[in-house]
Amino acid sequence: MTATPVDSGITDFLLGETAGDYALESFIAQGQFGLVFMAKHVLTGLPAAVKILNPKRYQPTNLIDFDNEGLILERLNDCDGAVKLISRG
Repeated sequence: MTATPVDSGITDFLLGETAGDYALESFIAQGQFGLVFMAKHVLTGLPAAVKILNPKRYQPTNLIDFDNEGLILERLNDCDGAVKLISRG
């Protein structure tokens, strides 16, 4: 399976929007079904990477996989070398 090509219209549309407590500032990269943005916490200004499911990939199996990825990261939060999950939702 290959990654869905990034549609700059989608990433441009999302820039400046908020995802939870984070304002999306710039597009970084894409994964298999996620788009990764550089963001800042709205209240503290602390930087974070925010991964959002690519709207072109909104299918039930992808939603489940994306949610499961978050569950796995929650379990790995105390492991060295794993991405630190701050929040999800």
